[in-house]
Amino acid sequence: MRDTNLFDPLLLELKASGTPMQYARWYGSLYPLADGRVLTAAGIDQNGAGAGPPEIYTPGSGWKTLSKIADWPADWYYPRGFLAPNGKVVIASGSSLFSLDTEAETMDLIGTLPKNTDWTLPWALFDRGRMMMVDDEGGAMVVDVNGATPIVTPIGGPGTNRVWSTATVLADGKVAVTGGSSEDNVLVDTAFSTLIWDPKTNGWTTGASAAKPRLYHSSAILLPDATVLSVGGGSPGPVVNLNAEIYSPPYLFDSSGQRQSRPLINSAPSKVDLGSTFGITVASGRAIQRVTLVRTGSVTHSTNFEQRFLELPFTQDAGSSNVSITLNEGPNVLPIGYYMLFVIDSAGVPSVAKIMKVDASWAKAVDQGQSFTLPTATTVRYGSGSNWVQKTASGSVACNNEFFGANPAPGLTKACEVLAPQAAGVVPGNQPPSGDKLVANEGGSFSMANPSLVSFGADTRWTSKTVSGSASCSSPFFGLDPAPMTAKSCYSDLASAPAPAPAPAPAPAPAPAPAPAPAPGTVLAPEGGTFTVATETLVRYGADTRWISKSVNGTASCTNAYFGGDPAPYTVKSCVAG
Repeated sequence: MRDTNLFDPLLLELKASGTPMQYARWYGSLYPLADGRVLTAAGIDQNGAGAGPPEIYTPGSGWKTLSKIADWPADWYYPRGFLAPNGKVVIASGSSLFSLDTEAETMDLIGTLPKNTDWTLPWALFDRGRMMMVDDEGGAMVVDVNGATPIVTPIGGPGTNRVWSTATVLADGKVAVTGGSSEDNVLVDTAFSTLIWDPKTNGWTTGASAAKPRLYHSSAILLPDATVLSVGGGSPGPVVNLNAEIYSPPYLFDSSGQRQSRPLINSAPSKVDLGSTFGITVASGRAIQRVTLVRTGSVTHSTNFEQRFLELPFTQDAGSSNVSITLNEGPNVLPIGYYMLFVIDSAGVPSVAKIMKVDASWAKAVDQGQSFTLPTATTVRYGSGSNWVQKTASGSVACNNEFFGANPAPGLTKACEVLAPQAAGVVPGNQPPSGDKLVANEGGSFSMANPSLVSFGADTRWTSKTVSGSASCSSPFFGLDPAPMTAKSCYSDLASAPAPAPAPAPAPAPAPAPAPAPAPGTVLAPEGGTFTVATETLVRYGADTRWISKSVNGTASCTNAYFGGDPAPYTVKSCVAG
């Protein structure tokens, strides 16, 4: 079917949107995007063949086909995936890990998995940029995409009898796996017990058992009262479960099995903005220990593409019913939509949730080429139109390609924006704005006096490389052709170096002795800046306890590219002597 239908929760009605997809999809995936749009991909058509390219649905305006991704490289049946902190959609398929860029319309292989996963096995996005997936041998793995390169960690799993089970993130961040059997929709080694995975220990514990087998077409979802609704399953097949069960997790009971008293959220806003601090009032006989946010879900076939969990920082004065909560996250981490807010007391007991809408709006900080300062860590985005990169920064921020490590819109004038509630803290610098500069057309040569991020490509298809010295604006130099059969160019936000000067006059008298090396601990430059040392000096690059070192003599760039890695992803770094 190509139809798109919308459910009205007020009228309890399902209505046709009037804007069908271009391609019919059965078993297709739906990935929520940062701004409320939805990406659909894969699925099969009425003849059982793979559907066409991915499409994006924009509420109120309909569908756009990502026609440049013509050859879908992943599974056709519900490939697992989620919006990553870098704004791209990470998709796991078989033993491959892909990154899909909705704006550039590209899909690249970014890693491999130690074991296979498929659409019959459960998974859960349990933290910022981290998902747990059960593999086809009964084990599991954690995939972390918070850094520049995915990190995949094999862990113990729930066993081989979890085909068509469902993984549900609980109010405290643990994951409950319910249902399943050893064979596809067959009552063989049927799993009735609930298994709970703890992300802090990677260990599994056994919970209460269900009365009914939950196989193919079963679902499980977290309810606002912190219990899990488990429904359906088995049809067409060995059973037809037109029934439901409620699973109450251990956090609702004391050591003797009695239900514990629960904290109560008396009041909370119905809508909050990313980047804001908001207040709630609570009633609890014990101190509030944690505040968590779980996105409301939509479940089918062992997968919940809406599922997200995040723990929020908060303050509460002793004896006070007022709790102040900070929501200083960007929409790549918390896509706009509806979430359940839980408070958890010192005994680990969660409240009944308040459902609230999380929204986002941006305010311009400065134009490209300028700088500004921020009093606290804040999500900043850099780009133009629909092409942006995001970074959490504090202190001094340079609105340029080098600081953000990317050029999201080569050749276009860009700007830096912060989440609207944080705009009052922006202190602009006094530099004039400056945009990208054409340094060469394809086939030409250029030279960069200092390490600079140079982008090579055309329209929305680009690749970038840090260049210092002479270079060629060509596919061999950049290592690939980002826009085949299309005339390309090279852009940078720093101008190409002028032609070499004529040979100098005879050398003057010997120069004085070089200045001594800087004292250990001296800050040489913030991230994105340059520095010069007169003698060979060991320079550290990073932040807090995360550093990499390199011996430097002369002028250097305080960037990931120069030091060969990012020791502290999504953190503002600096270069320090010694």
